Amino acid sequence: MLKKLLDKNNNGWQILGASLGAFLGLFILLFASQLYFDFQKILRGSNDADNFITINKPVSLANTIFGKSVFSKENIQELENQPFTQQVAPFTANRFKASASSKMINFYTEFFMEAVPENFIDVQDPQFRWYEGQAELPIIMSKDYLALYNFGFALSQGLPQFTPSTIRQVTVDVTVRGNGREQTFTGRIIGFSERINSVLVPPAFMKWSNNNFGDQPDLGASRLLLKVNDPYNKQLSSFLKEKGYEISIGRLTGGRLAFMLNLSLFILSVIGILMLILSVVVFILNYQLIVSKSANDIRLLLQIGYKASQINEILRGTLMKVLASVFVLVIISLTIARISILHWTSENGFELSPLYHFWVWVVGFILFGVILFINAQSIKKSIVKQNY
Repeated sequence: MLKKLLDKNNNGWQILGASLGAFLGLFILLFASQLYFDFQKILRGSNDADNFITINKPVSLANTIFGKSVFSKENIQELENQPFTQQVAPFTANRFKASASSKMINFYTEFFMEAVPENFIDVQDPQFRWYEGQAELPIIMSKDYLALYNFGFALSQGLPQFTPSTIRQVTVDVTVRGNGREQTFTGRIIGFSERINSVLVPPAFMKWSNNNFGDQPDLGASRLLLKVNDPYNKQLSSFLKEKGYEISIGRLTGGRLAFMLNLSLFILSVIGILMLILSVVVFILNYQLIVSKSANDIRLLLQIGYKASQINEILRGTLMKVLASVFVLVIISLTIARISILHWTSENGFELSPLYHFWVWVVGFILFGVILFINAQSIKKSIVKQNY
């Protein structure tokens, strides 16, 4: 009887509006929190990866006519002596022609390959070795190249798209030729680099191939891989600008992109928080209105022996059911959204954990508790006032 008495003054549309606001606020806030952790993993990778940058000399008309743009030994020595530099590694490029083909997928392309010291490579795999006479050639490819293949080359040429795991199962015929000689190896991609935008082969293979097939002179390194103390160091930026060196800004752009993404996620989170606050206010006003409309009945009930705690318990129980339903819907929606995100990132060559981050759930349960507590206290105060 007491529940029916209170429910008759309940505004269903207000409850629905407040519930929708709480749902959207919680969903946006928790989803933005998870995206923050995901983007940190994708854009940042390991902290060590941020300390590597690739530089090259600009290409001018003079280089087009008279010669290549390369680093001299003096240039490399000067870089090694700088206080912001830890290590310098030149890229060794192929001085012969190379092609990759596969009859299975009807694929053929001319391509280039490079080599750097193995301690500079972020993919540590014991398979990345080559010895003279070995028929299989292990290859490490940039993650960006896989995305370019999947969403550019493959679509335009009618070729199959590959995930990082499936492409490791595919072999291609890698043919090297020069000096009147030709030899074919079985190429296999064993990993994907987030640090280096290139097609990498073991240094031993590059040295052997250049010695046996190289028909172009060794002019020096056209690119250098630097391990630095801080890629955002002003002294480093000033030195590169003074020398006219160009920097492969993929990693630095990633830092700027990370800032923009974090800013966007922060704005989303603020929107989510504002929606939550608004929903809490609507809940409070709704239950205050219920108590206000039922004031005479509540006073009469209190006078004939009902306790304020009984009335409070009924309204709090209704609130609990509404908020619990909202929280369950939020969890279901987050699960669906997570499946979609995982599918999208997998297609783009990024592997993420299928589980939500621990702190996302902590924030979710804390917010649920705070919303419930604030509204419960408001209901309790509204009922107590009826005693006076």
